[in-house]
Amino acid sequence: MTSLKGFAAVKVILLAVSLFVYSNSFYCGYHLDDYHQIVNNPGIKNLGNIPKFFTDSSLETYVLNAKGYRPVTISSFALNYAASGDRVWSYHLLNFILHLSASIMVFLVVVEVINAAGGLAPYPIALAVSLIFAAHPIQTSAVTYISGRAALLSSLFYLVAFYGFLRSRAGGYRTWAFLSPVFFLAGLFSKELIISLPLAMLAYDFIFILPGRKGRETYGTLALTYVPYILAILFYFVVRKAAAGFFTSPAGVAGASEYLISELSAVPLYLRLVLLPFNQDADYAITPSGEMGAGVLAGALLLALALFMLWRQRAKKHAVAFFGLWSLIAIAPESSFIPTLDPVVEYRLYLPLAGLAAALITTGWGVIPYSSVRKASFAALLLLFCVLGFNRNTVWSTELSFWGDVVKKSPGSVRAHNNYGLALMDRKRFSEAVDEFGFCVSRQDCPEPGTIYNNMGLSYEGLGKQEQAASYYKKAIEASPDVMEARENLGAIFNRMGRYGEAVSVLEEAVRIDPGYTWTHYNLAGSYMRTGRARDALREAESAYKSSPKDFLTVYLLANVCKENGLAQRAGEYARLAVELSNDAGQREAALTLSGSLKKK
Repeated sequence: MTSLKGFAAVKVILLAVSLFVYSNSFYCGYHLDDYHQIVNNPGIKNLGNIPKFFTDSSLETYVLNAKGYRPVTISSFALNYAASGDRVWSYHLLNFILHLSASIMVFLVVVEVINAAGGLAPYPIALAVSLIFAAHPIQTSAVTYISGRAALLSSLFYLVAFYGFLRSRAGGYRTWAFLSPVFFLAGLFSKELIISLPLAMLAYDFIFILPGRKGRETYGTLALTYVPYILAILFYFVVRKAAAGFFTSPAGVAGASEYLISELSAVPLYLRLVLLPFNQDADYAITPSGEMGAGVLAGALLLALALFMLWRQRAKKHAVAFFGLWSLIAIAPESSFIPTLDPVVEYRLYLPLAGLAAALITTGWGVIPYSSVRKASFAALLLLFCVLGFNRNTVWSTELSFWGDVVKKSPGSVRAHNNYGLALMDRKRFSEAVDEFGFCVSRQDCPEPGTIYNNMGLSYEGLGKQEQAASYYKKAIEASPDVMEARENLGAIFNRMGRYGEAVSVLEEAVRIDPGYTWTHYNLAGSYMRTGRARDALREAESAYKSSPKDFLTVYLLANVCKENGLAQRAGEYARLAVELSNDAGQREAALTLSGSLKKK
């Protein structure tokens, strides 16, 4: 195992197991944050933006009020888009490569720690831990979920940086002492969870290094090694402040104390998901309340017991003590007192699983006395995890399967029912979609009734029931006046119903409220055209074009409006541009026909 051939064999084994688990993941669809970070994000569609991601966080998403800052992660999405566009295979392939690389690094880190502890078999234990890390079904939430890339990148950089720290502690390797902080900084620019690494380093020094060394000189020498990491954190915060502003909690989340209490209630759930990874759920529908219930008490007791046991183990079982403490440190940045929208998310266990698995396997290595029993037990467990992981990927395959699974497991989640309704709409199952949206608005805790009513209107349009659709668009506007899509949809359906005057009234009000909404200008221009107000139509069409100059529909509309206003030369220019921007044969034929008619004149 210590030879190059032995290490190559480890990598082949990890590759084979990982391929078994994720062979059905490479064509799974987009979900959740994928839409605002990838699908609808124009920023990633230009490789020239990669340097700008580090200085302008607004390019990371089309959501204007987002405060994320993960330029390395977003840059990787830009590279994927350059390779495969909207096709998902390259995104999943890179996620798979990152996960495999992280699994290999887990092997190397565990070997280093066990070698430092002594008295154990480092290579078999490290292989077992890395195989569990590679195959455990909880990892699908980071690997199969494309936007889980942030956790993958940050965890990989964490492991490489930590390995470099361990190597420098073991033999004074100056190259690793230099490279480790560099990888740490790269991890910070991927996702903030890596910020706990210096605490893991401190735990390692406390358990393995300090007991054998005394004196101020020793302490001072060790302390100096932390300086580059501290400087990296300071540099990250300065750059982040310049690019994205201060850290802000998402609107509507609980305060720090309430969130901490909710995270205590998540401890038993996280432990169950690691030990018994059945009934996984992408939306556990847990909301912070600050109430001290049975779940909070159980979580606090489990956490206190874990810390007590690790403290007891620190003197005799160094590896177990460190691995257990490492897992707690790794999960702390996202599951402590910094509020986020979702208190419980499975991908938060991605990196902590390495430490917890190492602690359990290292403990079990001494408890199970016979090698054959150990091997058989581990093989059965690994096979179970592989099958569970493979099956879990089928849930991630489409939006319909994804949200359908969530609805079954979290039947009270309004978000799940709304998104399941949208998935049903996409499959033209409009009657079922109406039922899902109806459930949402019947709940007192419905967070965005205007959006739900708008979705109901779209469903009724799909059913051909225009009057009902219009009534729900009106309800959406009454419930949430700032839902501009509802105003746009109401104006558009009035146009289709021939009620052009009402369409003009609705859309003019929408433009007054939010003059920056592209498609309101687009629909208002169409309404003006139908009511003979060509000059006004030109003004609105130009506004729509200004907001979306590379969209076929806005350019094609502007060409037609210019034609109606007698601006033949401008109309011809826009018609030719529309030909270039056409997305399919139908659009191209329409643009060519318009361009040809203008040439004849």
